[in-house]
Amino acid sequence: MVKGGFHPTGLFQGAILEIPNTQIRMEFDLIQERPAADKKRLVIVAESDDHCRSPNSGTLLVVPLTNGTSVKRSTAMPLPASTTGLAEDSLALVHIVQPLPRRVCTPDAIIGQLSLSQLEELRARLADIFGVL
Repeated sequence: MVKGGFHPTGLFQGAILEIPNTQIRMEFDLIQERPAADKKRLVIVAESDDHCRSPNSGTLLVVPLTNGTSVKRSTAMPLPASTTGLAEDSLALVHIVQPLPRRVCTPDAIIGQLSLSQLEELRARLADIFGVL
């Protein structure tokens, strides 16, 4: 795992971050009580390395993860723990890509990273969702 990345900002596309739960909005938040504010949420940095390095943006686009591996959506990308450095298998909820304030996306928050093949799959799924050819 690359702790702190290799960029001046320490962030890179495919980095897995642990952030405060209050910073991310999930679809089920509309129908049930939000988890406690002291809980953490895992997200993948979805923006390109160039955007991660840019000091001009106040936000970064991220994809939230869930350990609810029974989710059946074509946009839910399986991430085995053995390949990410995470403690348990997860799903990337690619359909919930959203901006986060850059101030919560720090190099110290990096706890894992996608493999090159997983990063390529994430890029393909994002391109499909956004209709990019």
